[in-house]
Amino acid sequence: VYPLIRGKVTHLHTRDMKYKGKGKPFPAKKSEFIKGDIYKDWDYTFLGEGDMPVKEVMKIMYKDNFDGFFSLEWSCWDPDIGLRKDAENFRKLLKEIEQS
Repeated sequence: VYPLIRGKVTHLHTRDMKYKGKGKPFPAKKSEFIKGDIYKDWDYTFLGEGDMPVKEVMKIMYKDNFDGFFSLEWSCWDPDIGLRKDAENFRKLLKEIEQS
């Protein structure tokens, strides 16, 4: 998808989730989108600790010299824990990408 929107992206929302369903989580079934229950088999987790391809997406954006913003979506509604932990994990993932 990124090649189709390249150059038009100014910010990217990031969130991670763990899959708790059966079978393969990707690709999602069309019926799940229609019924609106696409997230029923997922639990929010801290950035970089789930099953979403967060690091891979960040790496694609980094290698393309993305100069926009990443918006961290809270994984835990306790502001003293959630946003701080997600920000730490984001910096760790970015450092790993920069060194690779």
